[in-house]
Amino acid sequence: MARKAEELRPVMTRLPEALRRRLEREAARNHRSMNTEIIHRLEDSFFRGPGVDRQTLRDEIRLALRAFWSEVMRPAP
Repeated sequence: MARKAEELRPVMTRLPEALRRRLEREAARNHRSMNTEIIHRLEDSFFRGPGVDRQTLRDEIRLALRAFWSEVMRPAP
């Protein structure tokens, strides 16, 4: 079985009904599950702001994942 790059943990939360409906509508509009929509919005809130270049951030994440997987997939000596 392949290892996951990151482990997902369930989080229980209560949302006001109006916010839940709005998230549901936006998720559908963006062709995402509600879970993916929530993750996307949370990540966006942490990485948005002055001095954050999203493309550079994506490139750094891509390089880190590539290094991780090359280490994981390296044949045993």
